Amino acid sequence: MINQVITPFPTAPDAQTDTSQEFSNKADAFVYHQGTTFEPEINQFATEANTLKTEMNQIKTDINAIQATLPQGTIDDTKVTKTNTWSASKIATMPQTPGHNVLINGNMTINQRNFTGNWVVGGYAHDRWKADASGMHQVVEEGSYVPNATYVLSTKDRTIGITTSPSSGNWITPTIPRGSREVKLELGTLPTAYVPRAYAEELALCQRYYQVYDKHVYLFMYTPDGSKKQVSLARTVTMHHTPIETVSLNGGGDYDTSYSDASCFHYRAKNLDPDKSAWLRHITCSAEL
Repeated sequence: MINQVITPFPTAPDAQTDTSQEFSNKADAFVYHQGTTFEPEINQFATEANTLKTEMNQIKTDINAIQATLPQGTIDDTKVTKTNTWSASKIATMPQTPGHNVLINGNMTINQRNFTGNWVVGGYAHDRWKADASGMHQVVEEGSYVPNATYVLSTKDRTIGITTSPSSGNWITPTIPRGSREVKLELGTLPTAYVPRAYAEELALCQRYYQVYDKHVYLFMYTPDGSKKQVSLARTVTMHHTPIETVSLNGGGDYDTSYSDASCFHYRAKNLDPDKSAWLRHITCSAEL
């Protein structure tokens, strides 16, 4: 009597229910059992299963590599609690979207007062910057900042410090060194890159608080009886409030600017010399905060 060991026919692979490993093993068994007489489709399935397995392993490897680079911990103000090789200094040097600067004329581009470096405590230098005993500061208009929020103040050379905005009112910024450049006050605790505004935009923002007229305005108004004649000039931009104005007048007579407002300069002349012209020159308008 001859005993023969009969090898059971392997279970066919099922692409719907088998894992990639099970599919691959079953396909290999099928091919081995049948040899070269097995249907070619199964051979193709086995090849594709092995390819899929390789791709899935590669995806898993890529995911693990990405996770390994992510910082593990929490950011607390200016420090980072970490569990890997990342550090606060490394995060600080990563490319960041520039934050909004609430300061105006941060690079001292606009200089309507023709400031040349003669600092006077309480006086203005470059537009929007006011000298104090130890440096200079700016007054930020209410509505231009987020109340009760953390801001970082920085210059081209260094970070000045962290400060908190007031709950309301105009905001007097911390003092910075005179002559600083690329001054920025932005939300957060880490400074981002300084991005200059277009010159026309920066000038218009400055002119909300200070404007200069250097063009001559000629007046041909004979008023021997002392009656007043008015000339009006639209302001370059509407100012924060009705400004304090100084006027240089040539040609005799006197004037009254009490009728001016935030959007228009109103000049009332009287007692002009007969048959003579008079003209205005160098009108300054200050609506600083």
